[in-house]
Amino acid sequence: MINSHTLPEILRHVEASRGKAAKQAVCDRGYRGKREVNGTSIILPAKALKQIPVIKGTKNASNAEDVQQSNPSSVV
Repeated sequence: MINSHTLPEILRHVEASRGKAAKQAVCDRGYRGKREVNGTSIILPAKALKQIPVIKGTKNASNAEDVQQSNPSSVV
């Protein structure tokens, strides 16, 4: 199912169970619908921050030995 089609139905259910309409609803970044549904404002999270990729193999035993050999005064 598509969230933009199910959200109005869910908000009607919330109103029926609470006795009053929700003022705000929070959706995930995947939601691609209206910013307001039946008087309820839809809140979406901000754009994701860039993540720094992890370089594999940088923290293994052979790298620690290389560092120790190049700098004998360091303690590993």
